[in-house]
Order: sequence, then C-alpha cells, then structure tokens
Amino acid sequence: MGTIRNIARSPDGKPYSAVLEIGHAKIPCAVLHAITTALGSRSGASKRLKRQSQTDGAPTPVFLAPKSIEPFISNDLRNGLLAPIEYRIKVRTVTAYPARFLPLICDVWLKARDAGALQSQQMVKAKQAEILMRALALTAIEGLVDEATGYQEIRDRDALQKILNQYLCCYFSLLNRATTSRERPGCDGSAPAPAA
Repeated sequence: MGTIRNIARSPDGKPYSAVLEIGHAKIPCAVLHAITTALGSRSGASKRLKRQSQTDGAPTPVFLAPKSIEPFISNDLRNGLLAPIEYRIKVRTVTAYPARFLPLICDVWLKARDAGALQSQQMVKAKQAEILMRALALTAIEGLVDEATGYQEIRDRDALQKILNQYLCCYFSLLNRATTSRERPGCDGSAPAPAA
C-alpha cells in the first residue's frame, strides 16, 4: 500500500479521532481531511486486511462474502470503497473504510433481499441492515437540523450517538417482540422520543 499519507486530522491541523459506538460494536473513527471520514477495524482485522491487500488487492470483507449478494455489489463499491484506507493516530496505524461504506453495505443486503436472492438463514442479516439504515437516516436528519440551526454548537458531543443507539434499541426491541407475522417492525409512535 506504500507510504501512509493519511493522518487523523482535519484542515485546522487538530487530530480528530474517537471510538463510535453502534449498538454493541465499538468502531475506531477519524476525520482524515475535509471530505473523508473513516471507520476502522479492530487491530487484528487491520493486520489481516493490510496483508491481504498487499498480496491480493482490495479484500472482500466477510460481511460481503456470501455468493448470494455478490451480484448486488456495484463496481463503484467493489473498486473504490472496498480498498482499505490506512491512517495514523500518533504512532498507531489503523486500517479503515470510508464511513459512507456502512450504509452502502446495508443497501447491498437490502437489494439482495428485495430481489429474493437470500437464503432463509440470511434474512436476519437483511433485517439488521434495514434496522441500521433506518436508524442512520433518522439520526442524520437530527444532525442536519442541528447543523442548520447552529444547535450542534451547544448540544452534548455524543448527542447523535445517543440518538442513534436509542433508535437501534427501539428497532431491535420491536424486532425481538415481533410475532410470526410478516409485519416489519418500526418506530411508529410506540418508540421513545430521542433525547434532546
């Protein structure tokens, strides 16, 4: 992969990196420059990704490995976002993907489900992808309003992460309570309102 040129810092020169919690997952993240945000992988996975990319080119992550979803992976996704990014935080190197990779992966699973291409045991993955997509969309509009109004300047730093996790908790709770009916669970008034 050559020399690591990405440093976890924004145009003002300050380092911007943290750990993002999505449900029970803790994911390293960073702003590399004005237009690139990245989600990292755990250290062991990072080393494997680095070795594989050096020998085989961009590796296919395990969550895109099933043959049934392969036709739904676009060339743009395969040739662009699947190539890992390396960035450095002080002396530590992190292997990551662009943050927009996450909803695009969910979309692959949803397209495969809608096309009837998934096996029955894979449907839970598609449902999880649907839940995550809904939660990300609901959190995004909260963030856009906060940005447009300037409220982001005074809200808690982790406010959006709390909102995301509240939506995820709501959706997964409804999913767990769902009966054998084919109705899709969703936050439809029975969900708690996000904290301000």
